[in-house]
Amino acid sequence: MKKISLILVAMALVLAMAAVALGQTRDFHKNHPELRAEEIFIGNFTAREVGEIRWKTKRMGEKALNRDGVPISNLGWQGGYPVFVQKSELMEAGVDP
Repeated sequence: MKKISLILVAMALVLAMAAVALGQTRDFHKNHPELRAEEIFIGNFTAREVGEIRWKTKRMGEKALNRDGVPISNLGWQGGYPVFVQKSELMEAGVDP
């Protein structure tokens, strides 16, 4: 299960970095409006998907946003939540936040 979580985080980070390179994001993995100190935003997930993420420090936020800061629920996708993980846990697992 931890391997699946690592893969999900790695995929989210790669997608976020690609969007940054294309200028299509507000850099939410580092500057999401709900981000707390020492956390990184790993992506938007459904409640079911959040339950499958095995990071001990994961935290589910309130409102999923697209890369332009628009709530995803306004775009027709219901049930999405932003998920955040402590940078220290990612670094301990060998993931470079």
